[in-house]
Amino acid sequence: MPAPRPSRAQLVRENRVLRARLAEAERALAMQHHNEQRVQEQNTVAEQQTSSMDVTERMRAEAALQESERKLHALFDLFPVGVSILDAERRIVFVNPALEQILDIEHKILLQGGYRTRRYLRPDGTPMPTEAFASTRVFAEQRAIHGVETGIVKEDGQVVWVSVSAVPVTFHDWHVIIVSVDITERRHSEDALRESRQNLESLIENTDGSIWSVDTQYRLIVANRMYHDNVRAALGRSQNPGECVLAPELPQSALEEWRDYYDHAMRHGSFSVETSTRFTTTPHTVEYRLSPITTVTGQIVGVTIFGRDITERKQAEVALHQAMEALTHANTNLERQAQELLANAKSLRTVLHEKDVLLKEIHHRVKNNLQVVMSLLRLQSRQVRDVQALAALRDSRQRVEVMALVHELLYRTGDLATIDTKQYLHHLTTRLTQIYTTAPDQISLSVAIEGVWLSLDQAVPCGLIVSELFTNSLKYAFPDGQRGVIGVALRATSPDVITLTVWDTGVGLPTSAEVTQLPSLGMTLVHDLVRQLRGTVVITSDAGVTVTITFPHSAASI
Repeated sequence: MPAPRPSRAQLVRENRVLRARLAEAERALAMQHHNEQRVQEQNTVAEQQTSSMDVTERMRAEAALQESERKLHALFDLFPVGVSILDAERRIVFVNPALEQILDIEHKILLQGGYRTRRYLRPDGTPMPTEAFASTRVFAEQRAIHGVETGIVKEDGQVVWVSVSAVPVTFHDWHVIIVSVDITERRHSEDALRESRQNLESLIENTDGSIWSVDTQYRLIVANRMYHDNVRAALGRSQNPGECVLAPELPQSALEEWRDYYDHAMRHGSFSVETSTRFTTTPHTVEYRLSPITTVTGQIVGVTIFGRDITERKQAEVALHQAMEALTHANTNLERQAQELLANAKSLRTVLHEKDVLLKEIHHRVKNNLQVVMSLLRLQSRQVRDVQALAALRDSRQRVEVMALVHELLYRTGDLATIDTKQYLHHLTTRLTQIYTTAPDQISLSVAIEGVWLSLDQAVPCGLIVSELFTNSLKYAFPDGQRGVIGVALRATSPDVITLTVWDTGVGLPTSAEVTQLPSLGMTLVHDLVRQLRGTVVITSDAGVTVTITFPHSAASI
């Protein structure tokens, strides 16, 4: 986990401590230099007083000088900042470990001038020339140079920022002492702070509202462009930082209102308020959010205000409210209409039920009347001795029974509009087979009916056609007890076309007969019924007889 960056205040305090230590070192060097001069002066006097040179004091002075230099080296090694010393030839004669770490260059290479391989930058990032170095300026100006910010580009491309101070000294072979303080973290902090400030300023300037802050005396601290535009529109002039925002040009009511707003925020905390602007010809509604400005100790030092024009939102809210009222009114009308529709539907269901009951009763009575007719025909046939007359009466009774069967099925089922042709024709062919055959296994039935439902207008003609054709096959297709198959097929060949087929495997028609001109009453009735259905009929005789009838599928009717 990286160590936390020191704050700017901490860096300032460390810089002050380092400056104090550097001043102390300068004083120590000056004192040492003074002592050395006194020793030299004493030696000169002694040389003048005696012809023999006494080197005892000189040796003591040199020993003291070496001891002082050793102590200074030890002191510099303990410094947390980089320290280097140049001689009169601008060669490095001493560097401490902190400088080695800052420059990332070994001690031996530094003493050999390895620092010259680095690139140096000005604070703005441009290359720094040699004459701008603090050490170069000391030699040129012969005075102390402090706080020269320099960027040092390391071998890996990273930049180390240092604050360099250099002072001239005269001590043994020392000529300039250079102190380098690593300010990389401070630079990063300042850059981050600068970027954060720029981002904040950009955010404030690009916000769709006016932002400003005032101190406890209602004096302007800072404001964005929109605030200043609004002020110029209201006052005809701008306001500067430090100026009281409660300008006397404003209406008294506005001054009192805003003073109350500022005081309320400083006393009770953040709050929002909506108010109408008084400075434009067109009414506007603005929402303001006021929040107190507090220090780290909790002291309130001002108020920040954010104002946003919400006129369109208020208009939209009004429009929405009106739309909701209209919707509620429309919903009420719809509910009323729905209740009326329910009442009408209930009435219609009652009428429909009565109609169904009436229709069932009609079908029931029609069926009963047809059964009466069938009974009369049956009684009449008992008194007739002529074979042809008996056959005609039987055929008539059969046709009446076909019609009665339709009404019976309509009466029994819940649907009074259509007939289930599969059930109807299956029941019809079974009944005819029972009437006209004496041997139960002589004739086989083949009934292929798809799910076709016919209206009453089509079901009765279809039933009569099947009855006539089926009866003809039972009577004439299988003479002398011959066995065979009679089939009935009904299917929808298209959504609007129905095909009815009646066929048998009997002896077929005579080859010389004109099928379409057969004189029988049954075939005449078949053609009439086909015309009633608006259909066509095709009769073929090949290993039996096949009659194919095609007619349009009309909508069911009652």
